[in-house]
Amino acid sequence: MDAELKALNEGLPPGWEAMREEEEEGGSIYYFHRALEVKTSDRPQIYKQKNKDDLHQKRKKEEEDLNGLISEIDSVLDGWEESPMKKSNSKTRANSRSRSATQEQLSMSMDRSPSRDNNRHLMQASPSMYTSSEPSSPITSRLKAMEHSNSLSVVNSDPDIHNRQLSQSSGGISQLVAEDKKKISKSGGGVLSKLFKKKEDQMNAEESVAYASHLKTVNSGWEKERSDEAERWMNTKENIREKKWDPNPIPSELDAKTASVIDWGCTTHGFNLEFGKEDIMKEELQLEEISKHTNFYQLLFAEKEHYNFVGQDEILGPVVISIEGVSAAGDNKNLRVILRTKKGDERLVVPRPFNQNFPDNPDVLMKMLKGLNASISGIRFCRVTDAKQHSDLVVSLLSYEKQLIQKGYKFGVLYVANGQKDENQMFNNVNDSPGFREFLDIISDKIDLKGFTQFSGGLDTKSNSTGTQSYHTTHRGVQVMLHVSTLLPYFPKDLQQVERKRHLGNDVVMLIYKDGDAVPFDPRIIASQFNHVFCVVQPEGGGYRIQFANKFGVKPYSPAIEKPPLFEKDRSLRDFLLTKLINGERAAMYAPDFRGTLARTREVLLKSMVSNHWVPSPKGLRKNFSFMGGTKKRSGSTGGAIVGRGSMSDH
Repeated sequence: MDAELKALNEGLPPGWEAMREEEEEGGSIYYFHRALEVKTSDRPQIYKQKNKDDLHQKRKKEEEDLNGLISEIDSVLDGWEESPMKKSNSKTRANSRSRSATQEQLSMSMDRSPSRDNNRHLMQASPSMYTSSEPSSPITSRLKAMEHSNSLSVVNSDPDIHNRQLSQSSGGISQLVAEDKKKISKSGGGVLSKLFKKKEDQMNAEESVAYASHLKTVNSGWEKERSDEAERWMNTKENIREKKWDPNPIPSELDAKTASVIDWGCTTHGFNLEFGKEDIMKEELQLEEISKHTNFYQLLFAEKEHYNFVGQDEILGPVVISIEGVSAAGDNKNLRVILRTKKGDERLVVPRPFNQNFPDNPDVLMKMLKGLNASISGIRFCRVTDAKQHSDLVVSLLSYEKQLIQKGYKFGVLYVANGQKDENQMFNNVNDSPGFREFLDIISDKIDLKGFTQFSGGLDTKSNSTGTQSYHTTHRGVQVMLHVSTLLPYFPKDLQQVERKRHLGNDVVMLIYKDGDAVPFDPRIIASQFNHVFCVVQPEGGGYRIQFANKFGVKPYSPAIEKPPLFEKDRSLRDFLLTKLINGERAAMYAPDFRGTLARTREVLLKSMVSNHWVPSPKGLRKNFSFMGGTKKRSGSTGGAIVGRGSMSDH
C-alpha cells in the first residue's frame, strides 16, 4: 500500500477502505466497503449521532415555539373579530344599530378581500404589535383609522360615498399590510416565512383530504379498486416485522446433544439461539422481502415517461423522488412513486383522478404527493427537466439501485476440528475432512476461480491470489459464493491468518462446520463486527444437527427449525439451508451496525445526485396549484416544461 492510500485510510468509518483503480501509483482513488460491496468516489464520513440528536431537538423546539405563537395570535385575532368596535360619541340607539350594520358590511368586505388574510399573517409574525398595552403599534393605529372611517360612513348617509369610503378603507389596509410585509422580509422575517409555510402546508393537507373524499363520493367502487391497487404496489405488510424471538432455553432443560453444538453462555451477550421448536406449522420455503430487493426503477421507470425531483431536508437529508408519467401508467388508477432518503426507499402512490379532464402536470402531481405525505410536505423540491440533466440522473439512479439492492450473497464457511475452541486454531486448519467436503457438495457446486464470470463475492478470478477453487450456487435467482477457510491462501508464519479473516470476517453470515461434539462452539470468540448470523452444523448419525446463534439486533426470520433440528443429506437440506441463510442476512440489516452504515452510504450517494441536479427555477417560472381547480398562472408566468424541454422548476 502506497503512502497516499495509507493516509487516506486513516479516519475512515469501520468497513471502508481506500483503493486505487490501478495497482501502480497514479490511478484514480475510490472507497470500497467489502461487507456491503459498495463503491464510491466520495470520502465516507464518520457519522455522529449527537449531530442528529441536536437537529431533532432544534426542530422540536422550533415547532413548540411556532405552535405557541400561533395559539397566542389566534386568540388575539379571534377576540378582535368577536368584540364590537367601541364608539365614544354614541348618542342614540338608532346610531348604534346603524354603526353595527356598517361594521358588519366592513367586516364582510374585508373577508372577501385578501387583505384580511394578510393582516392575520402579519399579526402572526409579531403578536406584540397587536396588544392593548401598545396603543402606538402599527396595527392598533390602523384599526383606529378603520373605526374613524366607519364613523364617517355612518354620519354621511349617501350610499355612493359610503361604498367609496369602504373601498378606500380596505384598500388602504391592503397597501399598508403589503408595505409591512416588505419591511419584515428585508429584516429577515424568519418566523414569518415559517408561519406562511406552516399555513400553506395545512391548506395543502386539507385540499388533499378533500380530493380523496371527492374520489370516494364520485365512485366508491373505483376508489376501492384504486386502494387495492395501491396496497399491492406499496406492499406495506411485507415490510413490517412484528415477530419476536422466543425466550432462550434454560440450560437445565437442554439435553447433552443439544448443548454440545452451541455454547449457551453466548446468550449473556445478547445472542438469540434457535435450537428448534415443537409443533410448528409446515411453511412454504420462500425468500423474505422480495419487493425490497427488486429493481423497481429499472423495471418500471427508467425507460418510460416519468418525472424526477430532488430536494434537501434538515432531518431526512437529501431526497430524490420519481413519479410515474400518466402515459406510462396505462390503465392503472394510481401513479407509482419511489421516495428515496437515507433511511431507505419507500413506494408511494399519487391517486389518478377519476375525472379524466384533470390537468396532466408533473408539478400538480408533486403538490398532491406533498399534501398526502406529511414527511415531505415542508421540503422544497426542484424538478429536473433539462434533457441531459434528466438522462444523467437516470444513469445515477440506476447505479444507486444496483449498489444498494443485493443480488449476490457471500457466506463464510469455517471448518472446526473436534476439540478446537480457539479462533486462531480454527483459522489455521489446512486439512479438512471428507464429511466437510460432502456437506459443501450438498449445498453448492465446486468451481475453478480463474476465468469464473458469475458472482465472485470478492474472490480473485484472474490471478488466483485468493485460491484456485471455491463453492458457488444459485438459489431462487440469487447467486451465493462461499468463502471456505481451507480453500483460501494459508501463510504458515501468520498465526492469525489475516488473509482468511479478511474474507470470512467481512461476511454477515458464517457457516460453522464442527467435526465432533467435544466442545460446543462459542460465537463470542470470533472477533468481527460484521458476523451476525452463525449457523453451526454438526454431523450426527446419517445427517446433521443444525442450530443458529443470532447477534443482538438481528430480526427473526424464516423458515423456523423443527425440534429436534436434524436434517437428512438430501436436496431438502440445500433448499432449507440456503433460504434460511439468505433470509438471515436480510434480517441482519436491521441490526444497529448495518442500519447506520447503510444510511450513511445512501446519504453519500443521494447527496451527490441532489448537488449535481439542483437548479432553482428563474423568476417568473413558478406556479400556483390547486388540487381541485387545476393550475393558475401568475401574471407574467410562462409555466414549467415537461421532461426533456430544457428548463427547471422548483416546489
